[in-house]
Amino acid sequence: MTEVRQKIERTKRYPRTRLDERQLHRIATIVDGAVTPYTKVPMLSITVVSADGEQTLRAQDALVFLGDALPSKISKVGISAGFPDTYPAAAYVSFDASRGVGGTYLSVGGTRPEAVHSLFHELNRELEAAQLGNDRLVSVMHWAVSAVVGMTTVGLAMACLVAGVDVLRSPGISTWQSWVVLALLALAMLATMTTSYRVFARATEYVSNAFPGVEFAGRLADSGLETRSRINWTLAIIIVPALVALSIWILTVAIGSIQPPAPPK
Repeated sequence: MTEVRQKIERTKRYPRTRLDERQLHRIATIVDGAVTPYTKVPMLSITVVSADGEQTLRAQDALVFLGDALPSKISKVGISAGFPDTYPAAAYVSFDASRGVGGTYLSVGGTRPEAVHSLFHELNRELEAAQLGNDRLVSVMHWAVSAVVGMTTVGLAMACLVAGVDVLRSPGISTWQSWVVLALLALAMLATMTTSYRVFARATEYVSNAFPGVEFAGRLADSGLETRSRINWTLAIIIVPALVALSIWILTVAIGSIQPPAPPK
């Protein structure tokens, strides 16, 4: 009779976390301990990538986080053990401090629901304790950047449109002059949209770099991270409100410059 295995899986992403080498060791120990009773072969797999991406360390012992083999600065850590389709419970945890796409991801799966839920709750408790807790503020910063760029783009586009319409309404303008004005207007609109996209991309990258998804602490900490964070916070507090005020002013001026057509005499 064929045995039917039912696989279940639970996943979760943590926007911002800070971990030191002892927390990483504890998480790796939990992952290893959940699989070890069901196999005689070591299943723990640890991957550590240096910050410059030139060094990759692979290990099968959680003690690697407490030794001297780790790079001084790291960007990624992956911890896994077991196979969800085969074992009662298996887990994969990744910590990615890469700029713009960083974050912590947890996946627990297996063939026994009680084992999966137990392992998930244990790991989730460790990762919840490592959260920085200001991910909502980071989301607000992203929304503020989007609002600033959006309002500024609309204001500039409307200003270009109003200027083009005013020229076309000028008395004595010829047909070829009208085509030139329309061509210049189209180029101005295209330049505005292109510049807006580039500014939005750079601003979003700035916010992501200022508030990374994963920060490594303790012996793995980046010595310049705290200084850069203070600078980024200062710039954010000063520049973002100023840009919001400027974008509102540009939008207001653009709307105010739209004059209704004069009634026919």
